[in-house]
Amino acid sequence: MKKLLLLLGVTLFLQMPEGKAQITTLLNFNGTNGQNPYGSLIRSGNQLFGATILGGANNDGVIFSIDTNGNNYKILLSFNGTNGKSSYGSLVRSGAQLFGMTIQGGTNNDGVIFSIDSNGNNYKVLLNFNGVNGNGPAGSLILSGNQLFGMTYNGGTNNDGVIFSIDTNGSAYKKLFTFNGTNGEWPEFGYLTLSGSRLFGMTSSGGTNNDGVIFSIDSNGSAYKLLLNFNGTDGSSPFGSLSLSGGQLFGMTHSGGANSDGLIFSIDSNGSAYKDLLDFNVSDGKYPNGGLTISGSKMYGMTYFGGANSDGLIFSIDSNGVGYTDLLDFNGANGTGPFGNLTLSGSILYGMTAYGGVNGVGNIFKFKDTNLILSSRLLPAPAMAAAIYPNPNNGQFTLSLNTAGRAQQGVAEVYNALGQKVFTAPINVSNGGASVNAISLNNPSAGIYLYRALAEDGTVLATGKFVVE
Repeated sequence: MKKLLLLLGVTLFLQMPEGKAQITTLLNFNGTNGQNPYGSLIRSGNQLFGATILGGANNDGVIFSIDTNGNNYKILLSFNGTNGKSSYGSLVRSGAQLFGMTIQGGTNNDGVIFSIDSNGNNYKVLLNFNGVNGNGPAGSLILSGNQLFGMTYNGGTNNDGVIFSIDTNGSAYKKLFTFNGTNGEWPEFGYLTLSGSRLFGMTSSGGTNNDGVIFSIDSNGSAYKLLLNFNGTDGSSPFGSLSLSGGQLFGMTHSGGANSDGLIFSIDSNGSAYKDLLDFNVSDGKYPNGGLTISGSKMYGMTYFGGANSDGLIFSIDSNGVGYTDLLDFNGANGTGPFGNLTLSGSILYGMTAYGGVNGVGNIFKFKDTNLILSSRLLPAPAMAAAIYPNPNNGQFTLSLNTAGRAQQGVAEVYNALGQKVFTAPINVSNGGASVNAISLNNPSAGIYLYRALAEDGTVLATGKFVVE
């Protein structure tokens, strides 16, 4: 049976002629309103949500919301130790609920998994870690249907961390995998990336050379596979997440590479074709503590140190490793030590610094180059076409497929700009005619999304992009 790969849609990419970058501070943390964010922001409509590791009423960190223009900052919750302490990761949203983790606090002081309404109501501890089931989650959750997937930095049988799943109502917690050093240990600051039924991730240590690993595992906990053992030369200590584009994974390591300052890499999702795309060298960045944000053929990221002022920077690079550009050098006043991923919406990138700003304890910023041009390019449609309409849309749209000779069920998947799967559902695949499938995303944030349609045998039938306004 012939495999089809149908590409249709608008490929969005950013071009940057000569010009000056523009950064706007949306909020300076001051301790009372939170301090030292170590995660990323998520966007829903005109609101951003995030967390800090310190500050707030009890100096145990806060969960917050803020409008994208910097107005209406609100502390949704101040952690108090009992309900959790120090959220190092990012939040994930499903409908009106936010989900996240803390690295400490809870009944056993081993951290918790929590949910909270996006207006700050109905905070609930879904799980108290206890060492045996994991300890000290320093990363983020991902959502697929009614299941959350994540990792803990420590805990489990060998105290090297675990991979787990849990239902969004707090039931059915399951240890999917226990790290043991040889197969990786201490996953830090990142989240898992889901593609179909396969999860991808990294650990900051362990493996053959104790420099960390890249791995894959089925979402039911079976078929764990080491895709790469870092060895220092090809990177060491990844402190972030993988981003998926097509069949390739992209990421960064905190250290290692030619200058021991970290690097940017790509690797095929089957573990082949590893490529060192860029070695940081202090002047163009040092020690990235996050992941990459992909838009078309461009990738955006940050480094914790390095750049003109040694306070970190924002960069872009093409996915083939060329065109590296230092977009902005932090200078203390506008932030120091950017952490986590950038959140892309249209042509604006949102992020946080862990330190710097007016009070030295971090800030929230938005970034845009004054000459940033948003362009589009329409790829030629094949004879057997796929289409999304309307596009742009509000998260409700129709996916039409015309794939002759495939009278079977299929699956539609939708991914956000971070490579996280935000939707999956069965679809009809036609036999010699058009099949029409109604898709409805649950409260999606504005931005660019990637879709793909799979046949029941796993063949990719169609991929493309659409915009939610």
